[in-house]
Amino acid sequence: MLPAREGLWSKKEIETAAEELPKLIREQADRFRRRGDEKTAALLEEGFQAALEKITNDRVFPGIERFLPLIRRDLQPFWHYLPDALVVIDEPVRGMEYLRALEEEQSRTIGSFLEQGLLLPEETGLYISAAELQGAIARIALLQMSAVARALKGTGDYYGTTLPLRPAPEFAGQGLRLPVELANRQKNGWVVGLALSGAGRREHMAKALREEEGLEAFKIVTEEPETGAGNYLPGYIYFLPGGLSTGLELPIEKVLILTETEIFGRLRPQRRARPRYAKEGVRLTDFAELEPGDYVVHINHGIGIYRGLKKEEVQGAVRDYLEVEYAAGDRLFVPTDQFHLLQKYVGSPEAPPKINRLGGGDWQRVKNRVKESLREMADNLLRLYAARLSNRGHSFAPDTPWQQEFEEAFIYEEPPDQIRAGEEI
Repeated sequence: MLPAREGLWSKKEIETAAEELPKLIREQADRFRRRGDEKTAALLEEGFQAALEKITNDRVFPGIERFLPLIRRDLQPFWHYLPDALVVIDEPVRGMEYLRALEEEQSRTIGSFLEQGLLLPEETGLYISAAELQGAIARIALLQMSAVARALKGTGDYYGTTLPLRPAPEFAGQGLRLPVELANRQKNGWVVGLALSGAGRREHMAKALREEEGLEAFKIVTEEPETGAGNYLPGYIYFLPGGLSTGLELPIEKVLILTETEIFGRLRPQRRARPRYAKEGVRLTDFAELEPGDYVVHINHGIGIYRGLKKEEVQGAVRDYLEVEYAAGDRLFVPTDQFHLLQKYVGSPEAPPKINRLGGGDWQRVKNRVKESLREMADNLLRLYAARLSNRGHSFAPDTPWQQEFEEAFIYEEPPDQIRAGEEI
């Protein structure tokens, strides 16, 4: 479960920020005007107007976290909450080198935003410097792990030790190498562990090594040994329960651990399916996501410019409307309870879209072209499937144990439609 927002704040804290924000905007605009940059000063005041209105109305809106330094005066870095924790840092020196490069790039970006009037100096209070972070980590990181014997600058007296280990060899796509490598390791008295998830998977692998590859000389122990180093004998291959993400090799102790990653290949994490919306925009969940001047797409009238929230009296009742401006000065007032008819336009800011005319035929022609394209796509799919049904198929040989092993190594749960498609094929 993800948090609803990045910070916790009270109504009083938001009111305090609302009182201070106009002063900060005015001070920054005055700095630009003293430099003779009236355009940037006006852009700053206009850009922060919508956020100022939202904060003044005690509203929590997307992006309010940027004003957290104004809302909360007790912001602390994360190590403030770790006074007695055991902190372990992997490759601290290399990590700090990356952070310093990232800080340099971030500084250029922030500096550019400040010069363009897109950011207030007080908003930079959300960030700490790489030097501060390095000093804090050097004090609290009791365990620093590095491939090279290096510790962070500022670290006190420490005891350093070297662990002689290296990454395990990989055999993905080179199935014939695996049994040869295992035979050599066993001959030289290595303890080899194959970490595979599921008893059935371990049994399939053992069967493949014995029957398919003719490796009866292997001493394969499919039962899990008792814990303790003395229970793992040199020259044996142990099938161990899975759970490790990668393997390792201890050359001095002659221990090799292989996981499904090394045996079958690097696992690719599943990508989340993104919701598909109209090509012109993304769906809104709240009309507060819109800012005056944003391009929007109305499902029936096309692309226009959002001009803000307006109160209008209709038949004696006052209601809130979203005002959208179209070509030739036409205006459309969308009731707030129908904001789902609008989508926020997504496109390059350097190439603004063509504004449609309210009641014109341009938008309808665009929709008709899309419908025609969909019909053409459907016709092509029908012809494709008809051609597939008329062609003779090919009967493949039964799956080998290696094929079954490869399929069972898939760690993600297949959705029902994918399982059904595989069975139909």
